[in-house]
Amino acid sequence: MSKKKKILLLVFFSVAVLIALPPFLAPVVHGQSSPESALRANIYQDGHPYQSFFARISENDYVDAELGQLYDVTWFNFDSPTGDTSSVCYAPKQGDVYMIQCGTGP
Repeated sequence: MSKKKKILLLVFFSVAVLIALPPFLAPVVHGQSSPESALRANIYQDGHPYQSFFARISENDYVDAELGQLYDVTWFNFDSPTGDTSSVCYAPKQGDVYMIQCGTGP
């Protein structure tokens, strides 16, 4: 096999592995270590393993007295007719677990 074919095969295999890994890595990478990680785990558990890696999560300025910090979460939902899913979420910690509560906001 020529050197060019070996390099091309290696590149193809590397891309295939990178495409296949997120569904298997998501449960390991996303956990309860931080509110953002818990939000990503929630997206994964909703059946969106790839989007859990690419979701944009940012802290909002609002902090609720009961629920804590508000997070803006934007990700592409293939199940939604509009595709873009912007939601606001709270991730209050209860014991060792973040309890995710999301909605579309006002």
